[in-house]
Amino acid sequence: MFEGKPVGTPDASTYWRLVSEYKVNQMFSAPTALRAIRRVDPNGDLVRKFDISSLRSFFWAGERADPDTVSFFSKVLGDQCGREVPIVDCFWQTETGWPVCGMQDTHKKVLPGSTAKPLFGFDVCILEDAENIEAGGSVSSVSKIEPKVMKDNELGMICIRNPMPPGTLLTVHNNDKRYLAGYMEQHPGYYTTGDMGFRDHDGYITVMSRNDDLMNVAGHRLSTGTLEQAISGHPDVAEVACVGAKDSLKGEVGVGFIVVKGNVDAAKEGARIEKDCIQRVRELVGPVASFHHCFLVQALPKTRSGKVLRTIIRRILNGDDKWAEKVPGTVEDINVLYAIEKIVADRWTPQ
Repeated sequence: MFEGKPVGTPDASTYWRLVSEYKVNQMFSAPTALRAIRRVDPNGDLVRKFDISSLRSFFWAGERADPDTVSFFSKVLGDQCGREVPIVDCFWQTETGWPVCGMQDTHKKVLPGSTAKPLFGFDVCILEDAENIEAGGSVSSVSKIEPKVMKDNELGMICIRNPMPPGTLLTVHNNDKRYLAGYMEQHPGYYTTGDMGFRDHDGYITVMSRNDDLMNVAGHRLSTGTLEQAISGHPDVAEVACVGAKDSLKGEVGVGFIVVKGNVDAAKEGARIEKDCIQRVRELVGPVASFHHCFLVQALPKTRSGKVLRTIIRRILNGDDKWAEKVPGTVEDINVLYAIEKIVADRWTPQ
């Protein structure tokens, strides 16, 4: 087990040095760590300095793995090893105790951006979002409605049909009512993960975003993960986080924060890249996204485990002057949030 930054110790080759030194054959890490490595080493040059031929597979979890990052490391690691190194994006939660979705056989097709198929014991279903069932309805009123199963490739709430398999939480500490209200009542007969995604015709599950990260843009429900996927394909972008901000006309609009790769001159190219990203969303997602605001930042605010603090960014955009009180103690660097607050104050006006 290794704890520490994957970059700056002393460079972005730490992971590959460890693989070479200890003949590691399987790795487990977070997509955020790999995006940080790619930012500093955008061409994968540091990987080529080490013998990583022992590596057979690479498992990711903790946050959505965007297809562009998966494809990049699949190629770089495959080229260095002389064979394919499957990158398996797993989906699980603290509450589930073990992975819900993942690649049961690493020789099968890896679909970049997807968490593959449900694992043994989990009957995963994509159900209609409760907010679509009854606008403004309470949990109790929604729970009386039989949930609708979404068609292939339709975005919905990722749920697990009861009973849950062994190893999952049966309650939260001393609070059965909170467990039932938070996980079991929104869709009767199902455990509600709180994540949005879709199932394709092969049964692969793709996680797009948390339900809290969905935006309602002029009546259209959009996933911030869809916006991030469009932006992450830009050749100069290393990391991106999109959130929905209040808008008096459309309800919410998407706002993006991007970190460029280490070989890009942010001072000279920043304005162009911001415009490019806005255009990419328009072309790949559509004008309905109403995406007109994209800001270049030095870093994204994260917890030490790699979770991007999108909720705090949203609070800053919406003018909450007490956002700092909501920052979790696990924040990696709170100064990153203060830097975003300054950018927002200079370039964004809450609507």
